[in-house]
This record gives sequence, C-alpha cells and structure tokens, in this order.
Amino acid sequence: MRLALVYWTFPKKSETFLQREAAALVKLGTDVEFFSICGGGDHFDGKPIRRLGLGGTVLGFTKLLVAILTTRAIRELLVPSKKTSLANYIENLLGLAAGLVWKNRLAKFDWVHAQWGAAPAMVTLVARRLKGIHYSMGLHAYDLYEGGGDGWLDLKVSQARAVTSSSAQARGEVVRRFAPTESCLIRRGVFLEKHSINGPRNNEVPIFLTVGRVLPKKGFDRFIDLMAYLRDRSWKLDAWILGDGPFLMSALRRQISRLGLNGTVHMPGWTDNTEVMKWMSKSDFFLFTGRVSANGDRDGFPNVIAEAFARGAVVLAIDVAGVSEGVMDGKTGILLKTMDPLEWYKALESLQKDPLRKEALRKEAYSWVEENFDARKNALQLLTSMEKWSLEGVSSAKGNYTTVMQGK
Repeated sequence: MRLALVYWTFPKKSETFLQREAAALVKLGTDVEFFSICGGGDHFDGKPIRRLGLGGTVLGFTKLLVAILTTRAIRELLVPSKKTSLANYIENLLGLAAGLVWKNRLAKFDWVHAQWGAAPAMVTLVARRLKGIHYSMGLHAYDLYEGGGDGWLDLKVSQARAVTSSSAQARGEVVRRFAPTESCLIRRGVFLEKHSINGPRNNEVPIFLTVGRVLPKKGFDRFIDLMAYLRDRSWKLDAWILGDGPFLMSALRRQISRLGLNGTVHMPGWTDNTEVMKWMSKSDFFLFTGRVSANGDRDGFPNVIAEAFARGAVVLAIDVAGVSEGVMDGKTGILLKTMDPLEWYKALESLQKDPLRKEALRKEAYSWVEENFDARKNALQLLTSMEKWSLEGVSSAKGNYTTVMQGK
C-alpha cells in the first residue's frame, strides 16, 4: 500500500511523538511519503517530505483564486460550518491552497491520512471533492477545543472514512459531536527498547521535572508555585522545566525570581528529546500541572506522561482532560483532584517515606506503557486499519460503510 501522511509541519521539534510514529511506520516497511504544509525537512528516515514552500503557497493561492471563480465545490469551503477564530480560518485557507496543489499527487496513493483536523484535513477534503480520494483523519484535543475547535470539522468528518484519536477522551468527544463513519483509539508511542526504569531511584536532593511547550495549558506557573511551597516546608529540591514557547518564558522566569527560586527551578529552554529522556531517567518525580486554558485548549492524554512512565520517573498529575486514562491513582501514579499545594505536599511526603510504594508505581506505570504506548504496536494498528479502509474504499462508496467502533 502506498501511503500519504499530511502534516502541518513535519518534522517539528515539539512533536517528537509524530516522528516516532513515522519512524515506526518506516520500520514496518511502509511505502510512505510525507506532506508538510508549513516548513519541515526534505527527508525523514530516507523517505521524501513534500513541502509546500513559498513557491507552492503562491501557486496554491493563485489556483484558489481561479477555483473560487470556477469551482463551486471549492467556493463552498470558504465559509466555515461554525464560527471560528481568525488563526483557524487562515490555517484552513492555507490547507485549501495546499490541497489544490497536491490533489493530483494525493490521488495516486492507496490511502491518505491527515494528521491534524485543521489544515491537513482541509487538504484531504479538497482532494476528495476534486479527485474522489478516500481519507482518514486524526482528531485530537487541540482540533476539538482550541479557540472553540476547527470551524469545518463536521464537514471534514462527514467525508472521512475514519477518524483516529490518541486519547479516549478525545475519541469520546468525536463520537458525541460528529458520529463519524468509524472511530478508532490509536495512541502515540515510545520505542521501548530504548527506555528502561533503571532500578530504584532516590536522589539525595529529589529531582522534579516537567516538560512541554511553554503554553498556558501546561500550567508551569502552578509547578513553580508548588516548588516554592515545598521549599518553604524545608524540602531540598532540584526542579527543571524543559521546553520553550513564544510568550510565557519571560513571565515564568520572573515568577521564579520573585519567589526566590533562582538556582532551584531551572528553565534552560528548548531541550532535545534525547536529553529530555535522560532527564526523565534520573528524575525522582515528574509533575503534570496542566489546565484547560482560557481559549479552551487542553491536553488529551499528555504524551510526556507516558514518556516519564517509560523512563521510571514517578508521576503526580492533576486530574484534567484525559490524564486519568494513564495515571491511575495509587497504581501507575498519583492523581490529584485539586492544585491545593498541601495535598501535593502530603502525597510527596508519603512517597518519600515509602520507597517500596514508589517502586511499585514505577513498575505498574512501565507495564501500562508496554500495553498501551508501544510505538511499533500502535503504528502497526494504524497501518493495519488504513490497509483495511483502503481495500473497502475500492469497492464501497462513501456513506455505505457500517459504523464500527474500535479502541479501548
């Protein structure tokens, strides 16, 4: 099967989970080509990446102007199904342009999968309308919630053969809102042979870690407040926030300074994923303190939690969005219902006094990763599903499929 995967940006340094999935597909021998709308590289693991680039963008918008005048199927796509943000509208316009440039090439593949529900899914929708391709699409928390969600999702889902989601929470929302032809839970993954829990861990000065893009939904300000609370109760600690972002770095560094945590809470900025994994391998605790941000954006099940599981850091997390799918309180980690620092302090104190319990949590967490977050296993599930959809697409018209609900 010849497979096309459509991304917003590929590879993107903050989306290593997509790179692991792509690498796993390549290792499975998949004949795959990557399409990147905005930036990215030329090749990945020896496979070509087709980038839109500046020339393709100019060509795409030229084609779009012509199509607006001549093609009703494209003209209709200029109006979203529901109110959306300016950023989402512009992103989908770029998806329209990319779809017009790539439609003929995409029609040569046996299957096309859009990795996100905004511009990549608009590319596949255009190719379906003009060339009759069959496609599947990924829908995740960002697509569903940020800024109220993508403005064209109902139309994109109605034309998709199947929708994949990487968290049960997102999949449930997809089913509730759109009733897709088929909905699958296919999680992201890690390469387990490259990770281990390394044996008991009890640093003399506990290392606290959190990782992610520096965005409001990550709640790194909460992490810093917790470190101040622990410090004030005579905890010796070494805390790290790994990641960067466009707006909040300076504000968080000022918060660290204001609370007298310079030299205790470190923000080195962007850190390569290999280094992130090394930090997870030596950290005592991984803390997830995320929130639903003011614009609705949130994590589904955060990939960094599974990465921490795979490297042996004990996870404590706030119960938000899909976190509880992996962090099962008292089994794979500690799940807290509130950001009350006293509750976090009590949980950490209890763990520090009970190394056997810490070890049990680490082992159960690693077992969960083996079962649910193995990159090769999940890539094979995705590939097998797409092969099935491709075979069905040869003989079945859209709308004649029987809805099949898959996943856990």
